[in-house]
Amino acid sequence: RKIVRKNADCKYRFTPRGFLWLKSKVHTNFREKYKKWDRKWRVVFFDIPENMARQRIAFRRKLKYLGFYPLQKSVFVFPYPCEEEVSDLAKPLGIQDYIDLITADSLGGREDELIRNFVL
Repeated sequence: RKIVRKNADCKYRFTPRGFLWLKSKVHTNFREKYKKWDRKWRVVFFDIPENMARQRIAFRRKLKYLGFYPLQKSVFVFPYPCEEEVSDLAKPLGIQDYIDLITADSLGGREDELIRNFVL
């Protein structure tokens, strides 16, 4: 299906098509778990110190990998309950004290863009 490719180091990596496939599977998993969107947004924001830059980059990558939508470099949005998943990402990196998650009813003018992104 051309979703993975073997590189010169004999390692397998997702192709751009593969990342789209993976994103759809992650969203499908959350949809199956929660069945219906509760019309609330989960907003994850963080302020991780510069001396923990590697952890910050890793956390940001993992959020994107799970399908979170970046509103800013340190603000991500997701439509389903995800407190446990965010905590599971932050703890091994030792950054849980620098991360907050709020639940919001509206995201203002960007809400239509997010609804289209998450296909809600």
